[in-house]
Amino acid sequence: MLESRSTVVVDAVVYFLYNSMYFGDFYPHIDPDCIASFDLEREEWRDLPGPISSSLAMDEGEDMYQYISMWPRLTLSELKGSLVLSYYLRCQSDVWFLTDVESGLWVKEYSINTVSTTKGMIETHCIKPLVVLSDGRLVVHLIPTGLLLIYDPRTNNFDEVRTGYIDGVAMYTGSVLSLPNEERQIEPRSATAAAFGVALLHNRLGDMIKKPNKVNHRKASMKKTIVLYPGLFVSHFAPMMQLADFFVEEGYAVAVALIDITMDHDVALATAVGRIIASAKPSITVHRLPRIQDPPAITNDERMLLGYYETIRRYNEPLREFLCSLQPRTSIHTVVVDAPSVDALDVTRELRVPAYTFFATNASAVAVFLQLPWILRSEGRQPSFRELAEVDASLDIPGVPLMPVSHLMGQYLEDPESEMYKVMMGVTRRNPEPDGIVVNTVASLEPRAVAALGDPRLLPASVCKRTPPVYCVGPLVAAPGETKGEHECLAWLDKQPERSVVFLCFGILGEVCHTEEQLKEIALGLESSRHRFLWVVRAPISKELPESTHGNPDLDALLPDGFLERTKGRGLVVKMWAPQVEVLRHRATGLFVTHCGWNSAFEAITAGVPMICWPLYAEQKMNKVFMVEEARIGVEVVGWQQGLVSAEEVEAKVRLVMESEEGERLRARVAEHRDVAAVAWKRGGSSRAAFGQLLSDAGNLCPEQTLA
Repeated sequence: MLESRSTVVVDAVVYFLYNSMYFGDFYPHIDPDCIASFDLEREEWRDLPGPISSSLAMDEGEDMYQYISMWPRLTLSELKGSLVLSYYLRCQSDVWFLTDVESGLWVKEYSINTVSTTKGMIETHCIKPLVVLSDGRLVVHLIPTGLLLIYDPRTNNFDEVRTGYIDGVAMYTGSVLSLPNEERQIEPRSATAAAFGVALLHNRLGDMIKKPNKVNHRKASMKKTIVLYPGLFVSHFAPMMQLADFFVEEGYAVAVALIDITMDHDVALATAVGRIIASAKPSITVHRLPRIQDPPAITNDERMLLGYYETIRRYNEPLREFLCSLQPRTSIHTVVVDAPSVDALDVTRELRVPAYTFFATNASAVAVFLQLPWILRSEGRQPSFRELAEVDASLDIPGVPLMPVSHLMGQYLEDPESEMYKVMMGVTRRNPEPDGIVVNTVASLEPRAVAALGDPRLLPASVCKRTPPVYCVGPLVAAPGETKGEHECLAWLDKQPERSVVFLCFGILGEVCHTEEQLKEIALGLESSRHRFLWVVRAPISKELPESTHGNPDLDALLPDGFLERTKGRGLVVKMWAPQVEVLRHRATGLFVTHCGWNSAFEAITAGVPMICWPLYAEQKMNKVFMVEEARIGVEVVGWQQGLVSAEEVEAKVRLVMESEEGERLRARVAEHRDVAAVAWKRGGSSRAAFGQLLSDAGNLCPEQTLA
């Protein structure tokens, strides 16, 4: 007999728990948590190993008892589009998500203590999860008590939904009255109980349960366009183009609205954008918006954002004209706007088009940006962020490790009466406005931040009715080989031993932020470490040289005398650029020294390479806090805040990661994150499920939208 707790359908695949208490006598090779699956589309059976039995020692005593008696403690269910297995032991239920069907990779997302639900009674309480509410809480059926409970993972507490005793329960989407008559022929007593339970659940949970998807996005999208508005930052443009590839795979047309205001004088930006566009799929069209008259100056200094934000505001009219021009050929499914270009939401709101902001950073940084404008809002005069930073104060923000105020972006630390501060805070206050927020991360990499962002009460009610939904769709990282031609450094890496090379690269602007003195300290530290290295060097900014020449280094002048000759063979210094993804994924690369830009950090995570964290600008200091304190996948260099990291510190940190047990622990942790990220976009993966939810939600917001 099939039981509701041991059978579930997920994505057209039916899953069954083997009853090991019955089958075990006939098929002793079947583990108690083994799952049989039947693919309804392929009409194929296969066995799927569970996550529990492999972790138990198969010897004698208690572990053997746990193994034999495991089956009654297991339940199957479906949550967020994934298969979920729950296992009860010693008043705790672990909830495992199947993140990759093909490889059978499971990730534990909840550990639920059930003692508080029994009022002191000692008995077995299997948990069957039913649905995740929009505020992040979990509705569960507690077996065998028959209770329905709402579990809050933030507090590890339960609220009881008083329904009386329920023997079996499952989630159903739709109207009971629309079922065929033969499916509604149930016993009157059962019908009364079912109707009572459904009505009570509806009244108690209300609109907290996510509405069912009304749009089949594969069918509805065939003639629809998704517009990407990536702004002017290459570090944002690249992952947005990766996202464009996934939209195309789902059958959408993708149009990229590109501002090319800086292309004439910013050679690095023009080259990078050109390289990305050249590698884009043919079905992705790029439209350069008409240039505005007398564009504001956008310079590579701390006031760059003032010119950027003014540019975005003035480009609203060209953007509006472009969106309207799409109407004769197709309708618009949604517009995805780079987060710093949030003023473009004025256009999408006017045209009544669904709009989402894209954050090319991690969920922890998003949690900071969302909450920052309201941290200091209270009665009376409050110290500014600048004043708090001067006294070494820290920020305690939900979902984020304790962070020094000094680690905020520099624009937030300006005088509150300055133009830069007012403009920056004005833009930041608009972060809750879009229909949703798309983030380049994997949910399991940042569970605390993702849980905080999933709480609709995160922001004050006076700010917005609810926090916009967040969709974690990472990793949006270029695949190896997407750059044309083979760089000389790859041939050099081929000759090096496995995990032996220290790779140093500080982004497009990173090396130019270093002084000549700093470059010499790095060189001496690498030389003293005696480890192999691959170092990408750009020249520091010089006011005496034209901007177009910035970055192209004279290595003999910049590096210590004789350095290149002394390190020849075990070190390679390359000018300007290297294929970072290919280098990080090369078997010879064992350590990454990075400026903590999120694209670079995520590329290292997906390659399983530990990091030395050396933040320089933007939100990189915030990223460093996450990488070092939360994920523990990197170590921080001492001296970056003072503007000079010594050669001795460079040597010490390289040796720590490459030679010590602590370095091995870093490597093991980042390898775990690499494995989870590798399956996030596969069938049943968390990012693919979030991406599908994004498409459906956008379609439900405006399923038949056309522009007039």
